[in-house]
Amino acid sequence: MESTERKMKKLLEEIEAIIRSELLSGNSASKRADWRTYHQRRAHQMKLAMLKIKPLIDKASSDAARARRPGRKPALDLSQKVTILVLQKLLGASSRKMAYMVVLLSAISGKYIGYKTAERLHSDTDAFLAIVRLRNLLCEEYPGHMFVDSVPD
Repeated sequence: MESTERKMKKLLEEIEAIIRSELLSGNSASKRADWRTYHQRRAHQMKLAMLKIKPLIDKASSDAARARRPGRKPALDLSQKVTILVLQKLLGASSRKMAYMVVLLSAISGKYIGYKTAERLHSDTDAFLAIVRLRNLLCEEYPGHMFVDSVPD
């Protein structure tokens, strides 16, 4: 049986493939010739891609949201967790590196997010459900990307 963390990583790879092929397609041949504008264009493409999928992330998060469990209130809501996971995959950052970035950027927002909170996102079952829903929404939005996860009888 496959762990939730491995399934999550596989789903994030599928989401990354859709985003890169549909929203981040660009000419990489000009990278060496004009590196400064290449990086500016790449950052602009990343920003536009995140703006386009933000409504899908919100919809996937609202569809997958479950009743809150007893205990301490979570530091991040579900859409923030999914956004962090998608950004981590698109940036190619490790879990630890992304956890450091989230903790450092939490100083700007004024809302402290612990290092362990960010590092445990891959094992969060609510985030897993939202990632599954996001992958399905992206497949609906951009036909031609079909990922089948089934076993024949």
